[in-house]
Amino acid sequence: MHFDIAICLRIAEDHMDRYDNMNQYVNAKARIFRTQNKDDVAIIAGCAYTKNMHYLSHQTMININEEINKKNDIDIPIDIIKKFHHKENIYTAIFAVKSALNKIGKIFNIEEFYLACASFAMLPHRVEHVLKKYDLDFVNDSKATNIDSSIAALRSFSNIQWIAGGICKETEASIEKIKDVVHNISCAYLIGKSAEKFAKIMHKLGVQYSISETLENALREIYKKQIKHGTVLLSPGCSSFDQWNNFKERGNVFKDLVMQIWKK
Repeated sequence: MHFDIAICLRIAEDHMDRYDNMNQYVNAKARIFRTQNKDDVAIIAGCAYTKNMHYLSHQTMININEEINKKNDIDIPIDIIKKFHHKENIYTAIFAVKSALNKIGKIFNIEEFYLACASFAMLPHRVEHVLKKYDLDFVNDSKATNIDSSIAALRSFSNIQWIAGGICKETEASIEKIKDVVHNISCAYLIGKSAEKFAKIMHKLGVQYSISETLENALREIYKKQIKHGTVLLSPGCSSFDQWNNFKERGNVFKDLVMQIWKK
């Protein structure tokens, strides 16, 4: 299959049960660029894994991290940044749309782009807003099955009651990457098979935590605290198969429990 515009965002150590090593995983991702030619565009996040990917020598390449670091006139509204996690996602969309319009001889309009972003419906289970009670938001990010995805969500909110855990596919060193966002976490509620592993990291980083074991226990603990401000965030950073059939079931149960407990 040939792609006029192909995009590879950040790559994290995920799905390693399907590959012998990280190089195999990165090379599998790189195949999206394999059939591109000099008239095509490759957009990469610019993380350590994407910088040296195969098949990136003959097309126009856009490194999103480099674009963000440049001084430019792109002034992204804060509500758009919050909706799409962070600037990297928005810049990626901007350059993809710009490239597509350029191919058909049309001009990119940033205001029209922001209007489209505002009306864009986010996917279920990916930073999905569930309920607002008082000044407390409930967010379902059950699709975050690795720690990098959870970090992106944790960076987007403050005063977070964070529900995390499940089957952890990463090392303790990898989990410790949350140190950059711990200032946003008020308390972590740890569930599933990896609860003790996460607890060890929370203790090391000075994050208040509770080993809740189950999603329902975590939510009922939060309810008992009568918290009125901040965000209740399910962003497990782990796969769901210890307690659920898949991340969708986990997310749907979260939504059902939130409505059941807080809409009494």
